[in-house]
Amino acid sequence: MKENKCDTCGGIMEFDEDDYIYKCPHCGNEKRPFSGNVFVKEKERTKRHYATLSYNERFLKIKTEHDRKKNLQGILVPLILIFVSILIPFTMMGYISCQEKKEIQEHIKNNEVLIERSADDFYNENCFDVQDYFKSLGFTNIIMHPQGDMVLSILFTEYAITEVSIDGNSDFSSDTWFKKDAVVRIKYHSKKK
Repeated sequence: MKENKCDTCGGIMEFDEDDYIYKCPHCGNEKRPFSGNVFVKEKERTKRHYATLSYNERFLKIKTEHDRKKNLQGILVPLILIFVSILIPFTMMGYISCQEKKEIQEHIKNNEVLIERSADDFYNENCFDVQDYFKSLGFTNIIMHPQGDMVLSILFTEYAITEVSIDGNSDFSSDTWFKKDAVVRIKYHSKKK
């Protein structure tokens, strides 16, 4: 079989029997050097060449192609498994059961608000920031209680919360539901008047 040199890079071109064209494996240049009867003759010559390949050569060519596809599967399958194992927890994070959804709707229907913080979380925060927090949740009955306990401002920070209670409960935990009209009492450090 006559070798064809690439006009672009000088490499040896390989004949592609499917497209019946010479292709350079180095630069990708393509060349169709024949037409008409020459093309048919080259096609027949290629078929004869493959017919002359021994059984072992044909088997090796098929096995090589099979191994290449198998290697590709060997890479894709673990990648897909990794992707799925990462994706599943993220999709489950926002999942709320039907029962939980019904409970939430029932609380909202009863004009209740979910407090996501515990009573202890408000300690030493600015009383006006906490008042705004309860207003933003929809509470309508917020009572501010200045303690008048600051003789020297060294011991306490003015307006720092000492206690928050909702409906008389000053020990509520996070994620507790309360009615919007419940009495919210905010006690805080303040100067004596």
